[in-house]
Amino acid sequence: MIRGNKTAVTKLKSGEITGVPEDRGKRILQFATGMPDDIVVDLHDAITRFRENTRKQRYSPQNAFFDCLAAATDVTEDVRSGSPNSVTLSSVYIGRQLYQLWGTSTSEGPTNRTEALARLGKEIAIKNKIPHRYAPHHVKIKHLPELPTQSTHLSNSPYYDSLPVQTSVPLDQSIPESQLTNAIIEAASEWSPTHLLPEMSYNHYGDRGSVDLYVNGAPLDQNLTPRCTAFVMEMKSEHAIRESTGPNSIIQQFNRMRENFFPGNESEDVGTVGEFVNFELAFTPSEHCIRHLFEYQSMYQGCLSQQLADSDSVWPEKQNPEENSINYVCESVTIRIPDPENPVPIHVFGSGADPDPSSRADYKRYLLRVAPRFHDKFWNVIVEYL
Repeated sequence: MIRGNKTAVTKLKSGEITGVPEDRGKRILQFATGMPDDIVVDLHDAITRFRENTRKQRYSPQNAFFDCLAAATDVTEDVRSGSPNSVTLSSVYIGRQLYQLWGTSTSEGPTNRTEALARLGKEIAIKNKIPHRYAPHHVKIKHLPELPTQSTHLSNSPYYDSLPVQTSVPLDQSIPESQLTNAIIEAASEWSPTHLLPEMSYNHYGDRGSVDLYVNGAPLDQNLTPRCTAFVMEMKSEHAIRESTGPNSIIQQFNRMRENFFPGNESEDVGTVGEFVNFELAFTPSEHCIRHLFEYQSMYQGCLSQQLADSDSVWPEKQNPEENSINYVCESVTIRIPDPENPVPIHVFGSGADPDPSSRADYKRYLLRVAPRFHDKFWNVIVEYL
């Protein structure tokens, strides 16, 4: 939004502003015209600052121009205050960043203040390797100089005004498996075409069973390659753990699913299996589930070390013969947030690319990146086992 009377606008267009060359005046006006409505550019401040810079020879003509843009724009103070105290952002630097967004005829800058601060924050964070307040969450986490300590939550960090809203699901109560299954179905249904089959049964030479959910056609795990769109999932809640005879029965059920699901399933509903398939044992988020997983860590990791689903023998009749695809098997034990908007998987053990919990600092940074609220709720529990 431009602040300044019509006379100033007319004179900038015609190059009649004393002390401001015609080309600079037109560029100031073009910059101001391209700004979103919720960002104010004061033309009088820009003109006055440029004249002062020129008279006192503070900067080169180019830098004097960038400085006047920063001085005239009400977003500059937000950009500057978003940096840690150890980093000083000059008005020339900020003005140059602003001009790159809105100053040229080819610029396709942000259309609102929030988007603009995110773009500027990301650029500043990457260039200066700092956790700028307005940078996207994953960029900010990457450049945190010190991770929050065991007793400090991310929400108490000076680089955050508020914690990113990654889930609205409460994490302080026991969640049934059906709620997690339903959340994943809702999330996967946004992809088309998608096979969504809860409680899908299999029978391989009399070895019968069923999986809680089979999904084919949706990339449900950002930790894995986007080409992994087939998921065979077994869900476990706190209640299921308490009702089981121990980790042995849970692992046996998961192993039976891995070994027999595809060869024991002749249903056309399975669809054509793509290049990657993930067998996932997903737990709901609770302190009891976390303690169970880490107390029996050796058993779950030992389970995943066995390649039970042989890609050479599992899929020959379920591949697309025209694609000649080679199948790869991923296997993981996760905790899933049962949020239909974002049922993010938190890898605990498996073949994903994210850190193993044993690499404590890396795993902490991973949790802060993918599920900051989960981290703040349960890190004190997890760290007991690391």
